[in-house]
Amino acid sequence: MLNNIQGKKYKYLLFDLDGTLTDSKPGITRCVKTALNHFGIEVANTEDLQAFIGPPLRDSFRSLYGFSDSQAEEAVAVFNAQYDTSGLHENAVYDGIPEMLSALTDCGYKLAIATSKPASLAERVLEHFDLRHWFCALCGGLPNGPLSTKSGVITHVIKELNIESPHTKALMIGDRKHDMIGARDNGISALGALWGYGSREELMNAGATMLAEAPMQVVELLQQNR
Repeated sequence: MLNNIQGKKYKYLLFDLDGTLTDSKPGITRCVKTALNHFGIEVANTEDLQAFIGPPLRDSFRSLYGFSDSQAEEAVAVFNAQYDTSGLHENAVYDGIPEMLSALTDCGYKLAIATSKPASLAERVLEHFDLRHWFCALCGGLPNGPLSTKSGVITHVIKELNIESPHTKALMIGDRKHDMIGARDNGISALGALWGYGSREELMNAGATMLAEAPMQVVELLQQNR
């Protein structure tokens, strides 16, 4: 699905990680459950924690469970302790992702990572699945400051790559509304990855410029627009 992108010849493609390149639900939801248990909150079904995939964790603990800033920080610390040892590897690359990255690189696009996950963890995930070599830059989130939002992460990637005229040259690819909003805040287009965790309605309402049902459709859509 294309909408209002004619005349834009993208060169830089910015990718979200969780829910876009890898299916990280098992590891993330189990670690979130552990963090909530730490506060005496029992969750019977980890499927109920899917909303934690994508947005900054601190924001999700605050908005979904009413945690204070200090409680959110403590919850993230508990999450990270488990994720660092086991949750990191409870993850899988979506079917078609390596083929998509290879095809996009062959087409001449420059690929980068823009994730709310801390950069050190994102590096480990990408290295574990042998995906890191496809990307010329990686920017992760931080607890405070400009990199605490997806908008700030995208801004950082644009600056790091010294992208001139990003509104016509850069495209954000992600599966949640935060990716679409972050792209909009930076004046760039966004592609919604429907194989991830965001619904068609969520992505369109947040400003997705186009949608793809599967990874290789990203290649098809971009090639149609060249």
